Amino acid sequence: TINCQVAATAATQFVLQSRAAAAASDLSPLSAVKTLGYATPGDGGGATFVKGTTAAMTGTTSTELIALVSSQRIYVTREKCNNSHATVDTLVQIRDGSAGTVLDTLVAGKAYSGEQGTGATPLFWTTAGTALYAQNVTTGASVICTASGYSG
Repeated sequence: TINCQVAATAATQFVLQSRAAAAASDLSPLSAVKTLGYATPGDGGGATFVKGTTAAMTGTTSTELIALVSSQRIYVTREKCNNSHATVDTLVQIRDGSAGTVLDTLVAGKAYSGEQGTGATPLFWTTAGTALYAQNVTTGASVICTASGYSG
């Protein structure tokens, strides 16, 4: 069962009754989903769905992928990077903060090639209160990354 609440801003927020209900639903078009029925955010209960997408990255500047959630970790369950440049390959580092620890490295080959990681449990997580960033290793590629997961 999905309950719908309309906030004062007229934005729609869905509240799912369990992690199983969330796993069985297509949450990709939603910006906020909170699951209930679990004692701790790390188990999926009381957690809020988060997602983000970069603009096309052509240099090696670190780019925010998912905005920080105040005092919360971001648990990443899906990440994907694609490169639209015709001739330049690159690796993409997924970072804990703008210049923080590299949490993962994805291949973003030329001509719309890329790599993704998905998991039922988190692939990795950020330090509490820290945003998730993506950074090309090579200048000249044109990479867009997306990621999603939950905060808690």
